[in-house]
Amino acid sequence: MSGREMPFGPGATVSVLGLGVSGTSAARLATARGAVVYASDAFAGVEQRAAAESLVADGISAEAGRHDMDRILRSDLVVVSPGISPFSEVRQEISAAGIRTIAEVELAYGALRSRIIGITGTNGKTTTTQVTATLLRESGISAVAGGNIGEPLSWTAIESEQPDWVVVELSSFQLADLEHFRVDIGALLNLAPDHLDRYRD
Repeated sequence: MSGREMPFGPGATVSVLGLGVSGTSAARLATARGAVVYASDAFAGVEQRAAAESLVADGISAEAGRHDMDRILRSDLVVVSPGISPFSEVRQEISAAGIRTIAEVELAYGALRSRIIGITGTNGKTTTTQVTATLLRESGISAVAGGNIGEPLSWTAIESEQPDWVVVELSSFQLADLEHFRVDIGALLNLAPDHLDRYRD
């Protein structure tokens, strides 16, 4: 869709925090769009180490078990996993340095050509997202479910053939780090007390 653009210019330095599926997809997308990428995860489990090794094998700087804060604080942009609390030490240091921080879905938005249905709320997001994508496909419309479930948006954005529609489950954690992300159709299902350890007031 017109009006969308990547949140960085060619040659920008981009750090990706979190080596889950969305983080590794974000690192690959940013690299494909000309950024110099560093990806890291504070944990060094089997999945994180495998993800780091896969990125390194493709020429992307990555490591599991630590965040190189010197390198991160020299970044032009940080793409952060929704699982990393804004009250964490790493997020606090990035914020204090005044570095722009966005969610993976915000990064992907700049490269997506698909129209977007966004679904959020406390309960029922996953079911509604899956049903909506299925109904579109059953109607002969190409569509995938992504965001907080299914395929990361960055993975969809890398593909040369993108679907007509992307149905995106959006958690409150992801919404907190959006800037220009816009949907063509949006649904707020409900609101109820949840994640009170994350939201202090």
